[in-house]
Amino acid sequence: ESHVEALGGRALYSARLDSLFLAPSATTGRDQADITGLIGQYAHGNEPSHHVAYLPAMTGRPWRTQELVRRIESREVDLIIGTQIVAKGYHFPYLTLVGVVDADLGLEGGDLRAAERTFQLLVQVAGRAGRAERPGRVIIQTLQPEDPAILAAAAGDVDRFFEEELARRAALGYPPFRRLARLLFSHEHRQYAGDEAQRLAGELRTLAAGRPGVEVL
Repeated sequence: ESHVEALGGRALYSARLDSLFLAPSATTGRDQADITGLIGQYAHGNEPSHHVAYLPAMTGRPWRTQELVRRIESREVDLIIGTQIVAKGYHFPYLTLVGVVDADLGLEGGDLRAAERTFQLLVQVAGRAGRAERPGRVIIQTLQPEDPAILAAAAGDVDRFFEEELARRAALGYPPFRRLARLLFSHEHRQYAGDEAQRLAGELRTLAAGRPGVEVL
């Protein structure tokens, strides 16, 4: 069982990291290596005697990840710093404190599933703490502590999140209440991709004119 709390602002960077055992970033659009590197520098500066392990998001050498997991399970590591992969099913019985840095970054970008993914990630990572006899504690650092996904994750309230998210999607006309098609444009030249997207959007608006229930966003 874990106690979860959400903290607004950036207090976690300066006041909390000295005691964190696990600090995964919920980053989607920011350079994750920069964030984990800053956390590592702070940890080394404040507790130089602590053994720190970095759990990478992806690696082409599975044996390296396996060795890290073995060291953690053997209690050779005091602090684990990683990205979203740390939420994915690891069982560390001695892990009692989890910190999430910039938990709201996953809410950026305009993806209609952003809140759902953020909530899922936070609930998953919260489940890493207190998995054995000792109780756990989870600290969520965010600039949006009042966001419904953050509040529901901090409360561990799946039903609350489901009801609020469903109401939000109904009000905006998002799936499952309407069908939504997304067209992605990719090109080595950003300007060209943007121009082509605008051109096609104009053509689709012309085709959709007068057709009930069809809207080009």
